[in-house]
Amino acid sequence: MLPRKLAIALAFCMAGALAIAEGLYLAPSLYFWTKSHEAEAIERVRFAWYQASDPGSFLSIDEKSRFARRMINDGLITGGVLYDSAGDPLAVFGERPLLDLSLARLSGVKVQHSPNTDAFDVHLSPSETGLAHDLILRLPNAPVEAATAAQMREFGLSVLMIAALTAVLFLIACWMVIIQPLKRINAALRGAVRNPDRADSYVLATHRRDEIGQIATSLDLLLASFASLFHNELATLKGAHDGFAFGIIQFGEDQVPVAANPAALRLFSVDDIEGLRRVNMNCASLIGAKRSEPGNLLEVLDGARVPALLGLHVDAGMVTALGYPTRARSAEDEPESTFIALVPIDELMRDARKALGEAKRADVRLRLQSAELQEMRRQMEACLCLLEAASAGDPSEKAEAVLPDRILNNWYSDAARDGLVSGKLEHGLLPRVHGRPSAIRKILRQALLLVYAHTDMERPFLKVDAEPLGDGTMEIIIRDVSADRIGTGEKRKKSIDPTLPRAAMLQTLLANDGTLVGLETQAGSTTLRITMPMQEGGAAGTSEDEADAAFAQMDGGDAALRKSA
Repeated sequence: MLPRKLAIALAFCMAGALAIAEGLYLAPSLYFWTKSHEAEAIERVRFAWYQASDPGSFLSIDEKSRFARRMINDGLITGGVLYDSAGDPLAVFGERPLLDLSLARLSGVKVQHSPNTDAFDVHLSPSETGLAHDLILRLPNAPVEAATAAQMREFGLSVLMIAALTAVLFLIACWMVIIQPLKRINAALRGAVRNPDRADSYVLATHRRDEIGQIATSLDLLLASFASLFHNELATLKGAHDGFAFGIIQFGEDQVPVAANPAALRLFSVDDIEGLRRVNMNCASLIGAKRSEPGNLLEVLDGARVPALLGLHVDAGMVTALGYPTRARSAEDEPESTFIALVPIDELMRDARKALGEAKRADVRLRLQSAELQEMRRQMEACLCLLEAASAGDPSEKAEAVLPDRILNNWYSDAARDGLVSGKLEHGLLPRVHGRPSAIRKILRQALLLVYAHTDMERPFLKVDAEPLGDGTMEIIIRDVSADRIGTGEKRKKSIDPTLPRAAMLQTLLANDGTLVGLETQAGSTTLRITMPMQEGGAAGTSEDEADAAFAQMDGGDAALRKSA
């Protein structure tokens, strides 16, 4: 509880306690005060009758009645009855009392209050008045009540004056003994929170031995420990804060910069915090937002997702940065300070773009080197074909009818897997070729490699067609159709020497009664035409499964080549 609230609470508690005490005192006192003033009124009336009686002579009934009427006029009584010694009324004046003489004599009732009337009846005996007769008089209540009210008012005013003086003295004592020390404790705590590096300068150094003194002593120990912690451990964090590569700015409640690290000062091209305060903070815009004109840095970050990609318009030009705000709140959950971290990413983006470009170039180089390696493997295959053709091959192998589809598809699928060609080989219905299976395989594979070596596209599309010529031969046409499939794509000069697959194909082709019709390269497309014997009469020839068995030995050799490559 704050000291001001504590003082108000103590004042209300004291006022309430005094009001309760006064009420407890007035409740019984009111009865005794009323009885006391009734006795005074009765004594005044009795003394008036006593003074009016003459011991040397007896007053007549008329004199007594005139005296009673004079008392009625003076307001001492409102009426009465004069009785004889037998108890019979001798005279009645004014308002007749309700008290009966016989009741007063027998029961000893001296005073009787009449219900529903503003008066009370009193019996005065001859011994009290000095008269020879009994009197029963009716006295008004108004003077008694007025006297009681006046006494109550005087008592209340005196009690209030005493209470007010006591409350003032109590509050002064509370202010000096309790409230002022609590305010000092509160000020010390707030000062230490705002200036943690100087927390030990707020030590209270009190010598009191009560509870407040114990609290102040404990607080002194806490402040000393807090200052030591800041200087010994948090100073390292402050040094790291000053050494951060990104900027950190602290804004106060009025949205004015109160602190900044060196990186933030460099970002805005200023030397100190005073220079930063002079910078126009309407310099930030969200990159990618519809609104392009700059706005206030705090307002832009307040309505954006964090971290936000910002464009900062500073003296050095446009700076791209990531902005992240953080708010520090007080105990009342009201914002006190706002910290904004600004991370410039222009250099990071340049480095990232450079690294991405290098990665792409490395990927291209790797892909080209892989393609060249596969091309060298296939060029080695052409060399092996030349060596086998020079040795005349296997003389025991017989000529058979062979389906060329499997040979062509196998070469093309391997080349597509190795990244040399694209898609699948396009071909229609190809008739059976007649000849030695190993020679047909070499011819077709070298023919595909020769067309591939002459293409300009990095990964070309190839197509195979066959046309019977009517003289027992057919013309096989292998084309580069990349221009019709991908248009102007990436181009690359092949690392294969076309003379090797051409020579290997020609030697094997001539040995198998085939001819090279022509090799044309024009308009970015390559076309190879060769002729080979067909199966006569369309008789059933060797199936693909039988051809696979015949080529198994040569496939094993190719596998060894791929493994070595």
